[in-house]
Amino acid sequence: MVYCRPRQELRAQQHLANQGFATFLPRLCKAPDAPSSSHKDLLFPRYLFIQPKTEIQTAWGAVRSTRGVVDFVRFSGKPATVPSAILVGINAAQLSGAAAPVAEFQQGDKVLIDQGLYRGIEAIWQCSDGDKRSMLLIELMQTQVSVSFSNKEFYKALN
Repeated sequence: MVYCRPRQELRAQQHLANQGFATFLPRLCKAPDAPSSSHKDLLFPRYLFIQPKTEIQTAWGAVRSTRGVVDFVRFSGKPATVPSAILVGINAAQLSGAAAPVAEFQQGDKVLIDQGLYRGIEAIWQCSDGDKRSMLLIELMQTQVSVSFSNKEFYKALN
């Protein structure tokens, strides 16, 4: 895994691919009405997963001097490695759309709000409020309140 210069992930990916490295740059699946931006749709901004195509290919110095690359992500001085199972899972989630459609929620499901004023608050999904919104039950000042949220602002909480 490499750490890239700000907004240089695509440049680094292209140059590393030209050197024969397999690269993976996960992106967020955006809703059709979301404004397009090549930087905002990256799942891990400034990070790029790489893998040499052959076992012999160990030109790590060439990777560090590639345009757009700052350095390897390191822990205790050793380059970080990500198990391939995790990358396969990220890729599968990316291909499937990652976000759960509203139809997958049932009344009483716990959700986490990840955007806006209520970011980080756990809520309870109540019902759909049109195609793009849902009613969530949140607790404010020891009182439960039903509030309408965009379906992009929350996700299903792990039990």
